[in-house]
Amino acid sequence: MFEIYQHYCNGPNAVAKLLTIYIEEAHAVDEWHLPDAPDVKKGIAIIKAHQNVNDRLIAAKTFISCKKFICETVVDSWSSHIVDRYEAWPERLYIIVDGVVVYKGGEGPFDYRLDEVQDWLAERYGMRGQSLNKDKINK
Repeated sequence: MFEIYQHYCNGPNAVAKLLTIYIEEAHAVDEWHLPDAPDVKKGIAIIKAHQNVNDRLIAAKTFISCKKFICETVVDSWSSHIVDRYEAWPERLYIIVDGVVVYKGGEGPFDYRLDEVQDWLAERYGMRGQSLNKDKINK
């Protein structure tokens, strides 16, 4: 994702905007916990299920801090408007141009295809001077 961000969304000549919407904790320690996940083994980002929007905000800030996430991030409402309108659970990629969905990715994490997003951007805006490493894009 960071390869795409650096290539298309960063700097004064950016042609796209990357927005991450934190919707809900997928692997809350008190729900569907994954004890063998790398972050859990390191003792970071162990998050309980959100009880209110403030919990969701704190979890999003924890994610941004722990992952050193540089992309713009917002939080879904407590009513989960984004999840409902965009079938976003557990994660999904979209490309929206002038308010119209032009790409709807598969349901993540198993059908999460950053390479398709990169291909769409490359077709629309060109490679912008260099080739991206697709191995890094899909991680």
